[in-house]
Amino acid sequence: MKFNQLQNLMVVAETGSVRQASHRLNLSQPAVSKSIKQLEESVGARLLQRGPRGVVATPTGDALIRRARIIASEIDRARREVEFMEGATGGEISIGVTQTVTTNLLPRAVLRFAKRRPKVRIYIEEDNLSEVLAAVGLGTFDFAVCFLPGAVDDPDLRTETLIEESFIPAVRSGHPLVKRPRLRLRDLLSEDWVVFGRGEGRRLVFEETFARARLSPPDSAIESNSIGCTVSMVEASNRIALLPSQILSTGRISQALTPLRLKEKPPRWTIGMVTRTGGILPPVCRELAADIRAQVAEHPRE
Repeated sequence: MKFNQLQNLMVVAETGSVRQASHRLNLSQPAVSKSIKQLEESVGARLLQRGPRGVVATPTGDALIRRARIIASEIDRARREVEFMEGATGGEISIGVTQTVTTNLLPRAVLRFAKRRPKVRIYIEEDNLSEVLAAVGLGTFDFAVCFLPGAVDDPDLRTETLIEESFIPAVRSGHPLVKRPRLRLRDLLSEDWVVFGRGEGRRLVFEETFARARLSPPDSAIESNSIGCTVSMVEASNRIALLPSQILSTGRISQALTPLRLKEKPPRWTIGMVTRTGGILPPVCRELAADIRAQVAEHPRE
């Protein structure tokens, strides 16, 4: 099994055609076909098959492609580490994130790092939790910083708790409830809500907050997966939203919305760093990870 054979397999599966793969790889079609055949002989299994939309990987081929992508990402990381050790001041870092970490914790750490390492390119991509975790497992992201509503049940991934986050009911400044003393969660059942999104387990957070107080969650006709849209709707109405405490302490949002301090202690949820088990982060990635941990240490309640 040779790495160039694995590369050819990945490109054929991605393009769905030996002809298109040969153009991308700058090889002849017979050379690509021969390479795939030799790889199949070496592993003793068929790796590609023809489907209604072109050539697709077999289940065995899919498994091999997944490992090949990890190998390719590790080779790239090795190259970046060698360049760093030989004195390169540049490089690149790819980070996967979920929405609730992008307003406060991560931006400050990235800006701190960028001031010290101005030539390192940093790519930050936001997606839902399942997609981010899958990309870390494949090596597409060097690491991820995520809101984790539960344990990550994947032996290929390692999680590190950074901070425990609370979700707090928030209203517009001047809302009648702001002046109400000794509020309890049950006092909010009859109010209108904007539920902050189904993605990333946030609907679970909403339901669990009421369940822990032995209450049925209020029914809401509005659910929003956008933090900006949620804040705007709450700011322009008497609706309530359950939002992460770090978001409520950020810039304009802290001026627009007021958190309601309830008698009940809110549940706490994990924001964590996710890396691939057995993977070795390049030095620049380890530096940024250290800055993220330092940011948490300096602002543990944000």
